[in-house]
Amino acid sequence: MLPKEELKKRRIDFWTLLDSEMTPVRGVHGNKVSWLSYKSCVKELYIRMEFDGKGCRLCLDLQHKDTSIRALFFEQFLELKTVMQSSFSTPLTFLDEYKIEASGIFSARIMSEDTQINFFRDEDIPKAIEFLKTQLISLDEFWTEFKDVFIGLQK
Repeated sequence: MLPKEELKKRRIDFWTLLDSEMTPVRGVHGNKVSWLSYKSCVKELYIRMEFDGKGCRLCLDLQHKDTSIRALFFEQFLELKTVMQSSFSTPLTFLDEYKIEASGIFSARIMSEDTQINFFRDEDIPKAIEFLKTQLISLDEFWTEFKDVFIGLQK
């Protein structure tokens, strides 16, 4: 394990590098996208990226406090599972109940993950950048087409 300050620097360096790699990449319609803080435009639906010793992940977290609303949104994602999966290059995992370790908040989670990539191996940094870049572009393709379905659900 790395000392606290070295770990902090490594994290900052990684996310800065990913941001610089993603900045020139345009969205589906040629629009500028803030990739590292990708907005879902849906209340309580968060898009997160994680990279640690267990792997690299792009996650969609449904964090509605009302479990029935969370279940409704999750069911809608399940109905779109086939088309969603066709947008991504790696298999998606659908978890109807997931506890976010950092906050203890319960959510439903949909994620794309590569467990062969490790934050602590220098040679895996380019692999993680490529993985997240590919997954973010895939997410944008799917979300551009289907976000209105979820925006309609929240009304």
